[in-house]
Amino acid sequence: MQFSPEIRKIISNKKKQWWSEHPEEKIRVSTIHKFHKKINKTRFCKYCGKEFQYKQKSQKYCSPECGFKGRDFTGKNNPNYKGSYGICKYCGGSLPDLNHKTYCSMKCMSEDYKEILLQENNPHWNGGKSTFYDSEEWEKIRNDIWIRDNYTCKLCGAKGKICVHHIDKRNLTFDDSPNNLITLCWSCHHKYENKPEVFDGIR
Repeated sequence: MQFSPEIRKIISNKKKQWWSEHPEEKIRVSTIHKFHKKINKTRFCKYCGKEFQYKQKSQKYCSPECGFKGRDFTGKNNPNYKGSYGICKYCGGSLPDLNHKTYCSMKCMSEDYKEILLQENNPHWNGGKSTFYDSEEWEKIRNDIWIRDNYTCKLCGAKGKICVHHIDKRNLTFDDSPNNLITLCWSCHHKYENKPEVFDGIR
């Protein structure tokens, strides 16, 4: 129930007046409060067994860390548990909680994915044939371009982590001529891989 500001002010004044008329009651109440503060309220932590002073009657743990470790919300300990959360797709075991939709653990998910994506089931599978970039032909072309460019990035001049870049995409032109190839460092290759206009003045 809420009172208007005027009524609250009247009630406050009445309280002050009563306490001023009964100073012995004020002393008695103050003494009781001090006594209760001095009472040593202790119990043993439910997780680590350490004795501690509790502030609330429902407090069971000595610290938030013990409270987090001592609470187990998996399986039957979860208040939302309804008998079973389902069956693991890989091992056939029961799922531990609602957060696990298909697998009971990361290990089961990893093992199942290994089998699903093995060889021809993998979307990147090409029949076991090596790609052009794994061939001896590309290795020779790449070495020739590196020698021509002195193993140096043609944009920033860096040496070390370098690669050979197709200025016009190979999957569109299949052009492996020296005029379409250039040496770049990994950083420049990442920045300008899809920007052929950058190389117009370099070819």
